[in-house]
Amino acid sequence: MKQDFPVWLAFLFPVFFVAMWVLVMRIISWMGWSALAARFAFDRPVPSDAQRYGSQSMSIGDSFFTIANYGNCVNVWIDPRGFYMRPQLLFRLFHPLVYIRWDQIAKADVRKGFLNGGTRLTFRADAPTLAMRGQSARAVAERWQAFGTGNAA
Repeated sequence: MKQDFPVWLAFLFPVFFVAMWVLVMRIISWMGWSALAARFAFDRPVPSDAQRYGSQSMSIGDSFFTIANYGNCVNVWIDPRGFYMRPQLLFRLFHPLVYIRWDQIAKADVRKGFLNGGTRLTFRADAPTLAMRGQSARAVAERWQAFGTGNAA
């Protein structure tokens, strides 16, 4: 007995996939990015002279099992006054551009290690901890330290 593929399924699957993608992006945003955006949202474009680091990794939150992990999907730009973050295009829904000035960072812990290396940022304001990995993590730590000593570039 031959059973035909239901045509309605071909139309329903893309709708279901997009709906699930939107739902997942919203849930991930609620788990961390929204808290950063509430404090550090930025409504202007990134300055053209800011140094760009593409495909960086980060996690938001202070627990061991942070749920809001962004693995190799966040673009980071650094300028003399602070740094900007925004997920890449496919992950940008519900994730507005965030701008964090150097004076808003209370502490930058640089951690060395293969699996847990990077920079953990604690903020002066009520905002979740941000753990960054990759080249941008080192650059943010260096710029923040230079800002604190008055040697900002």
